[in-house]
Amino acid sequence: MKPTAKPPTQTAIAAAIGVVPSRVVALRMMGMPMNTIAAAVGWHAANVRPSPNRRPRDEPAVVPGSAQQQHRRAHVRDAPQASAFHQARAAREIFEAKLSQLKYEVEVGKLVNSDVLRATLGRQLATFRDRVLRMPDLAVVLIGLSETRVRAALDDEIRNALAGLDPAAISGAAP
Repeated sequence: MKPTAKPPTQTAIAAAIGVVPSRVVALRMMGMPMNTIAAAVGWHAANVRPSPNRRPRDEPAVVPGSAQQQHRRAHVRDAPQASAFHQARAAREIFEAKLSQLKYEVEVGKLVNSDVLRATLGRQLATFRDRVLRMPDLAVVLIGLSETRVRAALDDEIRNALAGLDPAAISGAAP
């Protein structure tokens, strides 16, 4: 009688496919062959999708007291500061976005400088006021009525119209 070869151990199969030995039990229940390492590796490659978060078996775990562990602890300890940094950065980016939007709107003419607007509006209203106040002199020539009656009637109407204008609104002050 020919001696039969022993099947590989769970530890040997686990090392070959890169999992922990306890996972081999679950894989065997899923149908992984246990008779040879080559069959187990082939079945595992064809039927098990690798986890994106799993580290390779040959990569060492974090050793207690190592620089990597100290870095991780420092990173967790500094998390509130990092959060404040990210909040400040987000606030700065929002400010810069709003500022660039305002610059764009000025360039396309959607926004104008308030000082320029006040000066222009003030000049236009002064010109309007002067022309309106000269109307009684022109009306005497055009209408042919007595000068005093035309002047008094037009003067009252013009002053009533100008009284409706708010000087504070024209100068840009609060109403």
